[in-house]
Amino acid sequence: RGVEPFMAAVTDLDIIENMKETREGLMQICVIPSSSQNEKDTVSWRCLVKKDSTIKSVQDLKGKIIGCKLPRLAIKWLESMGISATVEQIDGSAEGLVCNGLYDAVIDVVDSGASRDACELRDDIAEDVFVSKRVIVARSVCLQQDWVRNSLFQLANTIIGTQLSKKYKLILANVPDRLLDVVKSKKILTGVDAPMVTPTGNGMNEYLFGVPERQSNNALAILAQLRIPDAKIIPVERNMNLVDTRKYMNPAFLQMASAQA
Repeated sequence: RGVEPFMAAVTDLDIIENMKETREGLMQICVIPSSSQNEKDTVSWRCLVKKDSTIKSVQDLKGKIIGCKLPRLAIKWLESMGISATVEQIDGSAEGLVCNGLYDAVIDVVDSGASRDACELRDDIAEDVFVSKRVIVARSVCLQQDWVRNSLFQLANTIIGTQLSKKYKLILANVPDRLLDVVKSKKILTGVDAPMVTPTGNGMNEYLFGVPERQSNNALAILAQLRIPDAKIIPVERNMNLVDTRKYMNPAFLQMASAQA
């Protein structure tokens, strides 16, 4: 459409933090949540040292050699703490490099802590160096165009809705009139939002509701106890209307999109 190639991108905040260029020309459109109840929406970068290291605090990093896969991220953090140290870009297993004594410390992502513990490292000298999230960003200059704002809103809404919908199960049951009030009285059977009840004739109703994935088997079991055995889980794509996507979007971008509407 005659505009510059890069208008928007799906990336991570830590990648943006590592950019040499200024971020002033970018606007965050939204945060992309994880698609699993067991996964976090954020990633933590921590400073790792050997368990027996003499480095006990951030101040002890002065003059040390520190490895990081995103060196500018590490440099910005150290500068913010008033620490002068040597930062080198690394590849491969960061834990192994400090464990083998090649670096005094490394700054790397710590998830479960399994790799940290296996290499006998600790990350208690500081709080999180950086907390990253998966995001959609766009060049601010491109957002001046109505069609770009509209397209990005639709894209963000679809991606967020798809991710969140995977955390839930949508259950469809055929409930007779005589049991409708009983079903509605069970909290788990009202779902994450009000259930959708559609009369289908002959004293029956199509009862549609969503529950967190971990509660789906319990919900089916309760329906079976109520002698509604034909309840079933339907495709997740029909579940996107159960989630609030706007709370993951940047309020400033939402205001721009609303102004357009």
